[in-house]
Amino acid sequence: MVLCADMVIAGDGASFGYPPSRVWGTPTTAMWVYRLGFERAKRYLLTGDEIPAREAADVGLILECVPDDELPDRATALARRMARVPVNQLQMLKLLCNQTAENMGLSSSRTLGTLFDGVARHTQEGRDFVDRATEAGFRQAVRERDDPFGDYGSRGRMNG
Repeated sequence: MVLCADMVIAGDGASFGYPPSRVWGTPTTAMWVYRLGFERAKRYLLTGDEIPAREAADVGLILECVPDDELPDRATALARRMARVPVNQLQMLKLLCNQTAENMGLSSSRTLGTLFDGVARHTQEGRDFVDRATEAGFRQAVRERDDPFGDYGSRGRMNG
């Protein structure tokens, strides 16, 4: 959902990613390609890899990465700067940018993402994931999904 924000400034302790792409989901917002481009979106979605905030800023997933303790001040300063622009001008500029994405097919991509997300939850692998979550608990099922990749909460517990 964070990728639907107009701009994302994150603290350097944040991370991003879509681990459900490993099993049990596809992103319904379709913003990955728009923010990252075709190859980088595939790189991260086809692995579900975690993206530290600094890397996310470097590849264009987010606008900026700042030290955690500077985050509130930096975000507030940017908001105050934008607030100096007349509201009607901001509305037109935002609509112009958003319409460009719509013309590129954002709406149909979101629809397809939503459909595929539903399908992914009903594949054999999706059903197996739900069964494992029911049996061992959701956190354990997620650990088992992510431990082989060694990211998110699995750092230091890699199983392969």
